[in-house]
Amino acid sequence: KYSLVAVQLFLSIGLILALKAVLGFKKSILATSIFTFEPFFLGNSRLLHMDVLLTLFVILSVTYAYKFYLRRSATSVVLSGVFAGLAFLTKSVGILSLGFILTFLIVATLRNGLNRKRSMMDLGAFLLSSVATVFILFPALWISPKFVLGDIYNEGLRIGTRRGHEQLVMGDTVDVAGPSFYPLVLALKTSPLMWLGVGLFIYSMVKNGRKVQRVDKKFILYLWIFYLIYFVGMTVASKKLDRYMLPLFPLLGIIASIGITQALTEVKGRYSKVALYFSALLVTGIGILYPLIKLYPYYFTYTNPLFGSAENANKIIGQKPFGIGIPELKNRLVAKYGKDVTLGFIDKKPMSMIYPNSKLFDIRE
Repeated sequence: KYSLVAVQLFLSIGLILALKAVLGFKKSILATSIFTFEPFFLGNSRLLHMDVLLTLFVILSVTYAYKFYLRRSATSVVLSGVFAGLAFLTKSVGILSLGFILTFLIVATLRNGLNRKRSMMDLGAFLLSSVATVFILFPALWISPKFVLGDIYNEGLRIGTRRGHEQLVMGDTVDVAGPSFYPLVLALKTSPLMWLGVGLFIYSMVKNGRKVQRVDKKFILYLWIFYLIYFVGMTVASKKLDRYMLPLFPLLGIIASIGITQALTEVKGRYSKVALYFSALLVTGIGILYPLIKLYPYYFTYTNPLFGSAENANKIIGQKPFGIGIPELKNRLVAKYGKDVTLGFIDKKPMSMIYPNSKLFDIRE
């Protein structure tokens, strides 16, 4: 877990540097900070799931592709390919970033009338770097690439489209959650600060759209297209989990950072600026800092306080346990019964991470 967290920290710093070339340093560090310190995002970064790692690889790949579009740098297109390959290795759905970037580069070439020979070399560099990353870091492909890729495809279909996942939605237990599931997840699992920033961005676009920097608007449109494809794909798939919406957090963080910085530039007068700063600090304290103290270490159970208590939020979308209380349960059992006691569970997976598997049994068997 600690090595995973360390890698994610390193990638977050890299994302700040990548976004700097597109949005500027202040917006890039604000955007990364906003989504990184979201309690739900922070909580999932501590779990042994790959969704946060996928999120960072995907946003890095699409950001470097856009940076290449702006600067035509060979380094950017190669890095975009490397991160797209890493995204696919992390979770098979990461192939969306590879396909999207390839399409984006082709469209940009045709639309802008760029040198065809140079553009073909750029496309080749992207494909070569992404494919090489996948093959070098996935030794099974060295022996039987056709079988392994086919197996990945079939397993992805089996898990994502042919089998649901039990969820509690609006008080009803369902095997396949409907299209409202992910909008509810995004509402429940994001903080008021994120809402405030997104709201300020929408307000700025409606009222003073011309004042919002052109590069910001084009970059947001570019990201919206990609993440809309991802969102629709996840909604169509039968298996739905709240953490599958984590890849959208960087998009929301970037939008929020633009909204907040735009509001600061437009607000005139000392008292108005003080009021805006105070509001942002108050929302941060109530929506982020207090839950981080209260929920430690189970940040992934976070729900937006605007929905009331966790009990109320649980009536909208049921919280998945993911081993909550298992370490405490193990310590209590060892203290009371000793280390060699045999245990029975309906779901023995969480305890199997910290207890001898030979002592664990499924009580239904």
